[in-house]
Amino acid sequence: MSSNPENESGHLDGLNISRRKLILGISSASLWVAAETLWPGNSRATSVETAPEQPPSEFWVASQALTGVERLDHPLGQRIHTGLRQVTPGYDASLKQLAAWLAGGSLPASLAAASSASAEGKLASDLVRAWYLGIIGHGAGSYVVAYEHALMYAPLADVCVLPSFARGEPHYWARPPLSAGSAA
Repeated sequence: MSSNPENESGHLDGLNISRRKLILGISSASLWVAAETLWPGNSRATSVETAPEQPPSEFWVASQALTGVERLDHPLGQRIHTGLRQVTPGYDASLKQLAAWLAGGSLPASLAAASSASAEGKLASDLVRAWYLGIIGHGAGSYVVAYEHALMYAPLADVCVLPSFARGEPHYWARPPLSAGSAA
């Protein structure tokens, strides 16, 4: 018996497959596994993606009234609505009641007191927090839905750069500042 598993025709003993076809098959399988790991679901047509749920009109009424901004970012609004709906018990009922208060102009006198006393007040606080800070939830369960589009940066957009965003080329800060009398 020979120690070489190949016979004279180039096929492996006991199998009707050549070494080249075996290596090609293993390579193809490895490539498929790698692609499936990096992009799960892309190679199969079994996954069905659904469009994100549109926030109800009450969400926009409450958001516009609480933030004072008429033209809010709709994709960000979808993320905030979805996030708050997942972490807030009784979200739909509280949102309807809050929107009714805000639309009628009968918001409780102290929203800070209401936020700890009622679900609607807590939702109002969470809505403002989500739009201005871009954060959903509290504590270890909180997560970011917006950074550069968070409303807290809007008032300073003309004079301030977002933290961690570069204001110039590397080491721009090492140059001495221009004096008031010098021309740029």
